[in-house]
Amino acid sequence: MDESRLQKIEDYLANQLSEEEARLFELEIQNDPDLAKEVALAKQVNHHLSDTIGEDSVPDNEYTEKIREFVQSEEATKVREAIAKAGKEYAPAPKKGFWNNSLFRVAAIAVLFLTVAGVVYFGNNNTGPGLYAAYYSEKDVPAIIQRDETTDALENAVIKFQDENYQEALQEFEAYLSSNPENINPNVYVYTGLSHMNLGHEEESLMEFDNLINSDALDSSKGLWFKALALLNFGEKNKAKEVLEQLVSNTSNFNFELANELLGEL
Repeated sequence: MDESRLQKIEDYLANQLSEEEARLFELEIQNDPDLAKEVALAKQVNHHLSDTIGEDSVPDNEYTEKIREFVQSEEATKVREAIAKAGKEYAPAPKKGFWNNSLFRVAAIAVLFLTVAGVVYFGNNNTGPGLYAAYYSEKDVPAIIQRDETTDALENAVIKFQDENYQEALQEFEAYLSSNPENINPNVYVYTGLSHMNLGHEEESLMEFDNLINSDALDSSKGLWFKALALLNFGEKNKAKEVLEQLVSNTSNFNFELANELLGEL
């Protein structure tokens, strides 16, 4: 990207163009897909290098609280200072900020991302998402064995789930649930709960696991296990602990020993 184009993007995002200049630049953005992508990227990078997190767009849970704590910490300040120092050393005559060296922009984001990831995930393996990753196993996801007219539809839904196409998998599972209310395979609730979880739908995910917990299925306690894991993934460690305590109240419940082990981590 040439310097004049880069400078104009910086000026536009900083609201330093005149009204007429901004209007003309926005016309350029509309007519140039590459420019539109460059502006969008610059916005994202500005966000990630900012000192604050947009509170309106971030949920309140233990995981996001750790990120907030890090952003406000002395360590994060040192990272920003190191980035600024590197910018001066490797881009000695910047016009505005760090944007004149595209390689530096990428490096700055990488440093900040790896630092946050290190603190949140590797520096503290006891985070909810970290525990979820450690204890979730695909082997625990039940197979769906059904021998009727719904077999093909369920198999297709499972394939989409395994391909991580969660939205389409949900549509097919929900079509099955609504068309077959008297003869539901309760294992479907594990798939719908995990699909909602992977799409970030906390309330819907927990409701699906509750459907399994409250069913007459012999292995309904699987709902407790997956509900606890989902809560961990959403950063709700205290609520996950309550569900696990319910699970270990009966030695015949699914993953009884693992649940005890996981409780010891909380």
